[in-house]
Amino acid sequence: MNQGQRIAGDVGLVAHGSVTIHGGLKMERAANQDQAGGLIGAQRERLHQLVTEIQELKGSVCEQEARRAWKLVHRATGRSLQQLTTALFPQAEAALLQEIDSLKGDKKRGRLLRLILTRTSEDGGLRQRVNDFALRQCGSSFLKDLTFEQLQGVLAHLDTLTGTTTVEAECPECAENRAQMMKLMREGQALKTAARNIQDKRDRAHAEELAKVRGELDTYRAATRSVQGKQDSERQATITWLREERDQLKKLVETARGRETQQDVDHAVALHKLRGRWMAVAAMAAFGGVLFGAWVL
Repeated sequence: MNQGQRIAGDVGLVAHGSVTIHGGLKMERAANQDQAGGLIGAQRERLHQLVTEIQELKGSVCEQEARRAWKLVHRATGRSLQQLTTALFPQAEAALLQEIDSLKGDKKRGRLLRLILTRTSEDGGLRQRVNDFALRQCGSSFLKDLTFEQLQGVLAHLDTLTGTTTVEAECPECAENRAQMMKLMREGQALKTAARNIQDKRDRAHAEELAKVRGELDTYRAATRSVQGKQDSERQATITWLREERDQLKKLVETARGRETQQDVDHAVALHKLRGRWMAVAAMAAFGGVLFGAWVL
C-alpha cells in the first residue's frame, strides 16, 4: 500500500500515490485557466492599447511606465503577459481600465485645483476664506487633499464670493455625468416636494382634527359652566331663603322674649300690690286688736 504524499507549494510531476495539496482549489482554478488557452490577437492588442492610453495620461511613453502598467495586470491575475489566458483577460482589462479611470479623475481634479489656486493667487484674504470653507465642509484646508467633488463645491463657493461663474469645457463623459447628476437632483427635488406635500396634508388634517377636539372641549366647558352657574344660582337662592327664615325666627324669639319680660313686670307689679294690701290688712288687724283690748279693760 502506497503512503500518501503531502506537498505544500507548486506541484510538478508525481509518479504515483495519493497527493494532498494545500490550496488545491486555487491550483485547480489555475489549471482550468491554463486549459482555456492563451490570449487571442484581439485581446492582446486591446491590452496594449490600454497600456498606451495609460502612458499618454501620465504624459510619458517611456518603457518604465509600460512596465508599471503591466505590473498592474500581474497583480490582478498573477500572470505575466506571456502567461495570460483567455479566461484571465477580463481581470487584466478591468485592472487597466480602473487605472485609466483613476488617472482621468486625477487629471480633472488637477485642472480644478489649478483653477482655484490661480483665481486665489493674488488675494490672500480670498484664499484664506476658501481654505476656511474647505475646512468646514470637507474637514481639511489643504485643497490638494480634496476629492474632485469636494473641489467642485469649493469652486462653487469661490464663484459665490467673487460673484462670477466658472465656465469650463467639459468632456462628453463629464457632460453625461453632469446630466445624470442634474436628473437625480431634479428627481430628488420632486421627491422632496412630494414629501412636503404629504407632510402639509398630514399637518392640515392634524390641525383640523385638533380644531375639532378644541371645539368639542370648548362646548363641554361651556356646558359645564352653564350647569355650574345654574347650580350656583340654586345654591344662592337656598342660602337667601335660609337667611330670611333665620331672620324671621330671630324676630319671633325677640317678640317672645319681649312678651315674657312684660309678663314678669306685670307679675311683679301685681305681687307688689298684693303685698301692700296684705300689710295694710295686717296693720288694721293689729290696730283693731289694740282697740279691743283697751275696751275690755
